[in-house]
Amino acid sequence: MVKLIRPQQHLSARGFAWTEGFQPFTVRLIGVATVPTVLMAGATIVHVRRREIARRGSLPVLGVLTAVLALVRFVWCTF
Repeated sequence: MVKLIRPQQHLSARGFAWTEGFQPFTVRLIGVATVPTVLMAGATIVHVRRREIARRGSLPVLGVLTAVLALVRFVWCTF
């Protein structure tokens, strides 16, 4: 979420060297994509603790979509 708040130059100086290869808009877009991923991970933890996996058929589907989003994001950011 830091990618949403901090300017690109600040991120680069703080160890996010990969931000130098992207437009500021793209860095912010990656920050926006991080928010639903974090929320989905938190929701998954809550459902697993409550043992609601069997009652939630959409949970595995959303989990796979989240994993694909994270994979695409990390693969895309390595270029």
